Amino acid sequence: MLKFFNIPTDKDDPDSFQSKQDDDPPKPKAPPKQHKTGTISEAQAKRMFAIASNNKAVQDLLTAKGYAKSTDVKVSEYEAICKELEKKGASK
Repeated sequence: MLKFFNIPTDKDDPDSFQSKQDDDPPKPKAPPKQHKTGTISEAQAKRMFAIASNNKAVQDLLTAKGYAKSTDVKVSEYEAICKELEKKGASK
């Protein structure tokens, strides 16, 4: 009888397909990659260079703090380093 009135069956019903799509929960975004546990991400390291707008200033500060690479910076020290770079940038 459904075919007589051109009503789609379950496998052909577009609403059935749509409801299956809506039932899938959205996948959470992956957190930013961190180089090592407890260190900042590459995006955060790039932010330090953007704040300073002078690569040498960032390298000098990181060397003074005992870091060989910008991605070695500890998360706990990241904000303090960014503030220090902002101060150096404002004083120029």
